[in-house]
Amino acid sequence: AALIDAAQAAVSDGRVRQAGALLAQALDVGKDAGLSDYVSAPYARLLSDLGLIDEARRYLARVPKGSDPDDYRVALAQVGEAAKAEALLRARLAKSPSDTLLNGKTAPEMRAVLALRNGRPGEAIEDLKPAASFEMIDFSIPYIRGQAYLAADDGAHAAAEFQRILDHRGVEPLSVHYPLARLGLARALRLEGNLPASRQAYAQFLTGWKNADSDIPVLRQAKAEYAQL
Repeated sequence: AALIDAAQAAVSDGRVRQAGALLAQALDVGKDAGLSDYVSAPYARLLSDLGLIDEARRYLARVPKGSDPDDYRVALAQVGEAAKAEALLRARLAKSPSDTLLNGKTAPEMRAVLALRNGRPGEAIEDLKPAASFEMIDFSIPYIRGQAYLAADDGAHAAAEFQRILDHRGVEPLSVHYPLARLGLARALRLEGNLPASRQAYAQFLTGWKNADSDIPVLRQAKAEYAQL
């Protein structure tokens, strides 16, 4: 658990290479204890959020055959493996049709991610409506919804979603979605035309990630956007 927490903290600071090394140690410890790989699927989700799609696919390939953790389906959707993600979801729903968490959180998340990836942000927002009861058990739902509002050019609603994350860090203290919400807020404020506040939010994100790996796509994009302001 300590290695996993340290890896999550490293990702949250943009130190992906360090996180990968820590996760490799955690996998070795788990293997020695007879545990199956329980970290590759959630880590693939984090890598996808950072724009590291090829690396996310490599971690997804490590998920044991026959295993279907919730993070696996969502990560598959994030990297564009729509058919596989949908097939796994159909099978899980058929097996557990009354699973509350599946119906109320992870299935809506996966569907929203697919819709967003396919350029349908309005559909993604609708897909997340059944997840209202699970809004803040972690940051996934407000983060995906915020991304959907950004894609729909709705800066006001996007800003509200990202601000909700920033106001409740204790929900998921080590989540990479916390610093990414600062970047999302910067983009939302830019859409609203509030350039001074947008510049401030970009600067806060970049300061927080001053020690991040320089080749992370989302960081490169943020620097380019900030320079344009």
